[in-house]
Amino acid sequence: MPGVGWEFVMSVVDEVRDAIRGWSIPEALRAYAEGAYAWDGTCSGRMGELDAEGLAATFSYQIHLQTTKIADESQVRLGASKHRGLPHLPRDMPWPDHLFFEAQIDLAELARVDISGRLPDSGMLYFWQSNRHGTLVQRWVGDPSELEVRPYPSELDDAKYYLRDFRDRPATLRFEPAWLFYINDGDASDYRGLRDVLPPERVEEVSRALGAELCGRSSGFRLYGRPQYWQGEDEGDEPVGFDDDGQPIWGESKPRLLLLQTELGDAVIHFWCDPEQAARGDFTGAWSGFSGT
Repeated sequence: MPGVGWEFVMSVVDEVRDAIRGWSIPEALRAYAEGAYAWDGTCSGRMGELDAEGLAATFSYQIHLQTTKIADESQVRLGASKHRGLPHLPRDMPWPDHLFFEAQIDLAELARVDISGRLPDSGMLYFWQSNRHGTLVQRWVGDPSELEVRPYPSELDDAKYYLRDFRDRPATLRFEPAWLFYINDGDASDYRGLRDVLPPERVEEVSRALGAELCGRSSGFRLYGRPQYWQGEDEGDEPVGFDDDGQPIWGESKPRLLLLQTELGDAVIHFWCDPEQAARGDFTGAWSGFSGT
């Protein structure tokens, strides 16, 4: 069980990826993929001749986040999954200095639909960010009765620029699992062309195993998957972590999980974490990156 202690257990998602490695690749799929852009979980580039191993490398199971606007914060269940607005914090948890509240996720609620086992199945996960003061991801485990709706602090850097976007646009969240192969003609969100050349019987087989639908478009607001970039940055150009002095560590030697992708104005924000630490419920090393137009 995630969060109890790290031990690799093959999830249904891993089993599906393993099964894809045994597929026979139809000619229509092979022709579509040749020369297309593909993302293999580490970096993207032009694809040569497609084989089953290459197809499995581009397979992604992700959780799309759907929002419902909140008219009255007081009517939202304490501990509900929500985006921006006012956080539900334990009474003894201080507001992080100069950070804006991005989201809170009820991990038990998420676990009911997320079969990947990448995150703990209990507690609350809080996301905080600031253009000048960085990123913070916190996990809290306790009884929802310990939570309270917390107003924004009166002193907050850059409040005049961002407070309206964060505090005044609250929404509840619901989770929709989806899957796709990251192969397309260059649009990092549109995968309808590939969907049209996949064997229908294989699509049905994977959808049934995952309890999720094949999506034609990758959501900009989601957990997991490929990071979207507006300026065509190479995925390898983001730091994979930071050293003790706060300096970025570059390269692809460290595994990383796209914990959350969200948007702010014209920018896409990426919250990253170490996948093994995340499964243990440890998010102290989480970091962020962004791409703007």
